[in-house]
Amino acid sequence: MQANVAHRLLPLVLGAFLLHGCGQLQERPSPVTSDPDLARAEALAGEGQYLAAADLYRQIALRTDDPTAQAALLLAGGEAAAAGGDWDAARNAVAELAQRPLTGTAALRYRLLMAEALLTEMRPLDALEALGEPPAAADPIALQLRFYEDSARAYRQMGNLFESAKVLQALDPLIRDPQRRLDNQTTILRTLALLNEQLLEKLQPSPPGIEGGWMQLALIVKQHGSEPEKIAPLFEDWRRRFPQHPAM
Repeated sequence: MQANVAHRLLPLVLGAFLLHGCGQLQERPSPVTSDPDLARAEALAGEGQYLAAADLYRQIALRTDDPTAQAALLLAGGEAAAAGGDWDAARNAVAELAQRPLTGTAALRYRLLMAEALLTEMRPLDALEALGEPPAAADPIALQLRFYEDSARAYRQMGNLFESAKVLQALDPLIRDPQRRLDNQTTILRTLALLNEQLLEKLQPSPPGIEGGWMQLALIVKQHGSEPEKIAPLFEDWRRRFPQHPAM
């Protein structure tokens, strides 16, 4: 019966293996300001009208006297501009915020925005430097997800597929949405499968653990991905060897 189930699931697994991408979550601030347009700017961002929101956030920032609130508004405008695809405006916001008072979560969001702007310019080393240390466990989960997604993208731009896959593995347990987690896991497999077989075998950790399980699974897909009749029993054997592995 297990073999039949594996055969039925196999087309789904292999199809998902070819899919790409994880969405990026945006987090909007609520800076302390009495400006009546703030709620409208937040509503625009919530409705996906990012460029209009970015423009309004900036307008509010320019008429705000408090430096902390102004910095928060400029950051919100930069994030909204990035979400709307206006990376020139996002870079301008990053430049304006370079000497502004940002602490805690706002400082982390600034680092993420700077790194993402650098990644659009294909500057992965600078992006990794901008990202700095990983977020704390107490930081908002959306920002933790962005950090690891940005890090994986930077390593991918560098051509370091192994490190990119390792970062995606660190990201995996943080993802709560099942479909998004499946997308991430298929990206892990796809990334590892781009490595040659000798390298995958040479880099096997001992004991294999979760990381080694991913590498073994990638080898199976790489070697037998076009042979459903062979991959199903190999997958069942892999699951027996890695019963606690998080692969969905």
